[in-house]
Amino acid sequence: MLRKIFRGQSLFEVIFAVAIAALVLIAIVTLSTRSIKTADFSTNNAQATKYAQEAMEWVRMQRDTLTWATFSTYVTGIDIDLGTLAWGAGNHIIPSNSNFIRHINLSWADPNKIIRATVKVTWTDSDGTHEVRNESKFTNWNR
Repeated sequence: MLRKIFRGQSLFEVIFAVAIAALVLIAIVTLSTRSIKTADFSTNNAQATKYAQEAMEWVRMQRDTLTWATFSTYVTGIDIDLGTLAWGAGNHIIPSNSNFIRHINLSWADPNKIIRATVKVTWTDSDGTHEVRNESKFTNWNR
């Protein structure tokens, strides 16, 4: 009886054990890869949100610095890359080696009264293109 208990493993049992071990390793590698991608996305999303907030503060500063008549001349209704704005970009430019692109769109929400500013920050990774959007409305508060 003891002889039957301590006999060697059959080929089927060895293959089954190796298959189970392979499945466990595949699951661990898959989860690790997904976790790293999620962490990278979260980091990029937080950075894009910061860039969008900086751009909106920069637009607010332009509204406060320029006259309303001058500020309202920049209302075009089209997306403009922040780096190409004629106003100058101040200290709020995304580094040139960055994967982020920031656009500003100024449009009229109510002609001559309210300007809608939309800031979009986009970046691309292995999952595709992502976007963070920030909107605000500006009025001529200094009348």
